[in-house]
Amino acid sequence: MTSRDGRWLALGLRPGQVVDWRYGAADGAIDRRPAEVRGGGGLCVAEHPFGIGEALTVGDESGAVVRAEPQGVPVGTVSLHAAKGRVRGAAPPRTGADTVEWRVGAAEAAQALFARAEVRDAEGAVAALTNPVLLEPRR
Repeated sequence: MTSRDGRWLALGLRPGQVVDWRYGAADGAIDRRPAEVRGGGGLCVAEHPFGIGEALTVGDESGAVVRAEPQGVPVGTVSLHAAKGRVRGAAPPRTGADTVEWRVGAAEAAQALFARAEVRDAEGAVAALTNPVLLEPRR
């Protein structure tokens, strides 16, 4: 399963069983989808059990910059995502040499929860997807 916020394995699905992937942490549906898999006799496995990247502490005054600089992948669009969805995006030149940045303060980090980058090719297929980095507001 690849949702807006990350990935997990759905093992032992019945033939034809469909589990909706169009959800995110902010939707409040994160517990329902694994329950659907388990209800059909399947098993849910975290792909990265230690695996949400790092945590980025975001201060009130200094904030933080989340930056994506794709290299070595066919680029159509580069975007940054948080729990609330897409927060920044660009269609870089064909060389793929472009940077997408998001300047985030502590208050926004508390609502965003995490940041991850997504690179899609010219046809819209996923070319690269990062693990989320937790955004931790400094208190």
